[in-house]
Amino acid sequence: MSEALVHIEQNALALQADMSWLAQVIEHRFKTYFGEAADLPVTELPPPPLPADAIYADVVRHFQMGTQERLVLLLALAPHVCPQLLDMFFTKNETYGRGFSEFGGIKGHQHSGFLPTGETAAF
Repeated sequence: MSEALVHIEQNALALQADMSWLAQVIEHRFKTYFGEAADLPVTELPPPPLPADAIYADVVRHFQMGTQERLVLLLALAPHVCPQLLDMFFTKNETYGRGFSEFGGIKGHQHSGFLPTGETAAF
């Protein structure tokens, strides 16, 4: 396999691992919000280790991203690389018959999935 393909594969694996971590963080946040789990700081759900030879990992290291910055980057990438991960943000507030305002985000017009905003990151 060529060196370029190895880097692409490592990048895909790194992104996949971090998207899985983002899914865990979002799931835990939802469980906390709806009273199904104890509130834990995001640092209690540590990110996976970064591989040495992935461009995504190089970006995270270059900008010295901490846990919160890494999560915001992943939220921005999720609609493009793993849109189904954000579907739970379409949860309907039964009291008002609409989505929860506190989740932030918007439903795209050309992209029918959930598009996170800064408010989503704050949630």
